Amino acid sequence: MYEASREFVNRSLYLLAEVGDVIALNYPRNQLKRTVDLALKNKESRVILVKLAYSTNLIGKSEREELKGLSSTLKVNSFIVAERKGDIKLVDGVVYDYEGSKVISVETLINSLEGDLPVIYEDRDNFKVKVNGEKLRQKRELKGYSLGTMARLAKVSRKAIYDYERGSIKPTLDVAERLINELGEDIVASIDIFDPSEEILSGSKPSHGTDFDDQMEVEMVRRLRGLMLDVCHARRAPLDICLSGSNLKALITISHGGEKPKDFNDKVTNMLRMAKSIRGEGFVVVEPSLKELAKELNEPEKVFTLEEFIDFIGGKVAEKADSHNWKAGDRKDDTGSDNSK
Repeated sequence: MYEASREFVNRSLYLLAEVGDVIALNYPRNQLKRTVDLALKNKESRVILVKLAYSTNLIGKSEREELKGLSSTLKVNSFIVAERKGDIKLVDGVVYDYEGSKVISVETLINSLEGDLPVIYEDRDNFKVKVNGEKLRQKRELKGYSLGTMARLAKVSRKAIYDYERGSIKPTLDVAERLINELGEDIVASIDIFDPSEEILSGSKPSHGTDFDDQMEVEMVRRLRGLMLDVCHARRAPLDICLSGSNLKALITISHGGEKPKDFNDKVTNMLRMAKSIRGEGFVVVEPSLKELAKELNEPEKVFTLEEFIDFIGGKVAEKADSHNWKAGDRKDDTGSDNSK
């Protein structure tokens, strides 16, 4: 299976590079132990994070939780792109669920990059279809069908039809086929895999990543959360901490001591590449005694001690807050009356 996975990864990278903007991430060097293999941009420069694997069986729980944590914290969608979910070959055009992680085939991803988005998704033990509730209601009324008549034709309850139209639930695949037969395919809605607000992709429980490696990480996360920032920890990516909030988005790589300069520089280079792909910033945090390490890095101006970094981010948060307050205050004239209405 490991040889099949290597071939799958190489083939996928080649095919995706033909249709999208691929930002390959090569840290850690062992691809099977890596949380994120690439960031991928579509034509609108919207990005997703991707883990490649021949089968989901090759991806451990820690890697999946870490990927979900990065995704939820950075507000970007993430996918496992695979050939199989367990022993089952993936069907193109379907978004699968694997213990909260979303899984698609490489062909589904390629089609999505070209504008042909999926409409079917796995929800627990069922496959469902995303439908446009308002369009469903309009087409039903245009046909002159009451809720009761539509329910009888679709072989569901009146309440189910009502809930489909409200968007509170989605029909299973067999029910959707009956609805389409009666009302037409334009009641079907696409699943926008590049949209972080896509309802079909936002159902999994958020993760805060993996356990911490040392006391510096614990202290950093405590103080960043004190600034009301969302924070996630990673072990199997070119970053150690990511954060978001107050219109900030940043990745942080920490020197734990003992790293070879070349290996650490490689890690930082991949982190900065990933930060740029998500339109965020990248930073390196080191112990004061290791500040000289900055001279070995490609962008030494991004290196901070923990205290320097917290002060820097705290200033950024305060700056964003002042800007927000200024804009809100600008809506009022000198008499204090609100001009925003």
